Amino acid sequence: MEREQQSAAVIPDNYTYPFVLKACAYLFSLSEGKQVNAHVLKLGFELDTHICNSLIHFYATCGFLDLAHKVFEKMSERSEIS
Repeated sequence: MEREQQSAAVIPDNYTYPFVLKACAYLFSLSEGKQVNAHVLKLGFELDTHICNSLIHFYATCGFLDLAHKVFEKMSERSEIS
């Protein structure tokens, strides 16, 4: 049974990343947050408004307003939150 649990892959979706980015922002974990950003790009979620808003919040919280602004500028759609 243990082997079955190890082989089961958990695939993140567009609901996963905002929670992970919020945790990274809370912990000021810049390196981990950048890795999450890379996963977002790799899996094609860079157009998701909620994820982009979470990235903006993450970078701004960590003090990297230039990176937050880059994410904002690349957004194809923006919400009131953006």
